[in-house]
Amino acid sequence: MYPVLLYLFLLLPSAPPVKQEVEVSIRASEFPASALALLKPTLARASNIVHFKQTDGDVFSYEIKFWLDGARWSVEFSRSGEFEDVEIERRLNDIPQATASAIRATLNERFKNHAIRKLQEQYLTWPPDLGSPIAYELIVEGTTSTELGVFELTLDAAGTILEERRVIEIPDL
Repeated sequence: MYPVLLYLFLLLPSAPPVKQEVEVSIRASEFPASALALLKPTLARASNIVHFKQTDGDVFSYEIKFWLDGARWSVEFSRSGEFEDVEIERRLNDIPQATASAIRATLNERFKNHAIRKLQEQYLTWPPDLGSPIAYELIVEGTTSTELGVFELTLDAAGTILEERRVIEIPDL
């Protein structure tokens, strides 16, 4: 009986990894000073600046979110204050047409029905080389033949899925 259960288990489609992140707002004085120094010229032009510490249970990091030039920015730093990445929120219509078409095609192939909650351009340098993101991160509500849920997808400019995680949403208490 056990070999049959093992065989059936191996036949089941593998579920994507899970993203369960906890983000807590903090004061600027609790944010790494080296990170704030790096961002100082940018933050002087930004508005609605909010500082966070976050963890997924394994990795602890800091994140600062702000509005700049009509877009929502999110810059992440390691526990020691080293720059990790920057994400700039965009609309699908704001990115290059070929990339937007490739992303639409991938989503239509991956999901029966879907809605994009958020799309961000990802950059690994500070300051970012705007217009040349390394990837696109999307939060998508979707339905497949076997699943219904919220997913975080990282795609390249050709629409290829580089990473996929199921998002576990924790309600505010």
